[in-house]
Amino acid sequence: MRDFFHYAGNYFDVLDKAAEALTEELGLSLADRMGKPIAYFADTHQIGIAL
Repeated sequence: MRDFFHYAGNYFDVLDKAAEALTEELGLSLADRMGKPIAYFADTHQIGIAL
């Protein structure tokens, strides 16, 4: 698995674009880059995140 990520240059365009779209959809700013995504995943996907 390590080689897979290494040879992909640790970059996956589809994931990067999805993250950018979600950032825009949620209206994220640098100041609230954790609170809104945690709430989004809890509310939308019933996924809990512990820091």
